[in-house]
Amino acid sequence: MSKSNDGGRRGFLRTLARAATGGVLAGGVGWLSARSGRACLREFRCRGCPELTECGEPQAILMREHERRQTETERAHRRTKRREDGKSSDG
Repeated sequence: MSKSNDGGRRGFLRTLARAATGGVLAGGVGWLSARSGRACLREFRCRGCPELTECGEPQAILMREHERRQTETERAHRRTKRREDGKSSDG
């Protein structure tokens, strides 16, 4: 094989590697930007956001979970309070 032919192969492989790397980077950026589908309306301050129930951002998911736990805790406290009030009025 001649030296000029090796340079052509190297150039071809170098170009191919650059194109593949560029494609992976472009695809990754596209996937990341399309993942959530829309921009955050409130700069990731989720409390009170009108889109909270449908938002797929990690902060919104955590906020929904926090609100769900808080609601469950409040309901449990109300049930306990009603039981205690019922016992004190009966006795």
